[in-house]
Amino acid sequence: MKHISLVVPGILLAILSSTAHAQTFTPQITQTVGSGSEESFLVVDFQDGTVDHNYAFGYLYDGSKTGADLISAVSSGVGLGVTYLYNGGVVNGFSFSGHSEAGFDANAYWSYYLGKDGQSWESSASGIKGRALSNGSWDGWSWDVNNSDPLPVTPAVSVPVPESSTTASLGLFLALGAGGFLAARRRKPV
Repeated sequence: MKHISLVVPGILLAILSSTAHAQTFTPQITQTVGSGSEESFLVVDFQDGTVDHNYAFGYLYDGSKTGADLISAVSSGVGLGVTYLYNGGVVNGFSFSGHSEAGFDANAYWSYYLGKDGQSWESSASGIKGRALSNGSWDGWSWDVNNSDPLPVTPAVSVPVPESSTTASLGLFLALGAGGFLAARRRKPV
């Protein structure tokens, strides 16, 4: 009975490890600015086809803050260039690290999105001045040409994940090895 109690966990490990490798999303934050106990994030995606077209920034704060406060703090802290229209109510352009897009007409503009995790986005129903930040909130901006409505893409850290077949093989090897060891111990000398 002892060999069954060691073999079964090894087999279960082999089976579970072959299917249980879900990658987790880890955003790559370019820089964090401010101070405080709450944090919100800003993603700017230039959608210009280059490898480094998107950037994510963290913003630490206390108290009530808006999307306008988030942009202003990041702009001051990391040198994100921002131009506005309508007394600061509408973003006209962003520039950062050699990227620059600006315009506000029917064919080219910055689309404003809100999210809770940096991956799922919804179009903002308010402007930046009316957007109340909350701890963990995400504001995303994506350059939109010809009303294509591209969602912002948050840059992610690449985390290598072991191949499931390697982990499964290890579990199976352990299970068979433990079973063989116990079977050999139970044999009586002749």
